[in-house]
Amino acid sequence: KELYLNGRTLGRPITLRLQNCQLGTGKSKVSIMFSGAESVDPPGLLVLQSADVTGVLVGLETSDGKPLPLNKTHSMGELVNGDNLMVFNAYLQGGAQALVDRSIGLGAFYAALNFMLIYD
Repeated sequence: KELYLNGRTLGRPITLRLQNCQLGTGKSKVSIMFSGAESVDPPGLLVLQSADVTGVLVGLETSDGKPLPLNKTHSMGELVNGDNLMVFNAYLQGGAQALVDRSIGLGAFYAALNFMLIYD
């Protein structure tokens, strides 16, 4: 219902915890690159794996709503010695045609998301 009304859901927070960071090597900035089965239209979103659910994609964004498309590098800020948190949101987005046709299926689904951290 929320997908048909708004085209997407509200973002749900995901937190990556980086523990025991030691910045002695001079690298204090971190970037992240997400990868997985990428959508074509629109690009940059994660395709769901499901036999029942169609027309739904997973999007990623910063806490303030800036998109984090797949297969692109995104700066996540400065690290400090010790523990660090990287927080971003995941949301579901209806595919354009599925929203028009009202053909989003119901059922269980999953999506596999990989990430790579790059230290500068």
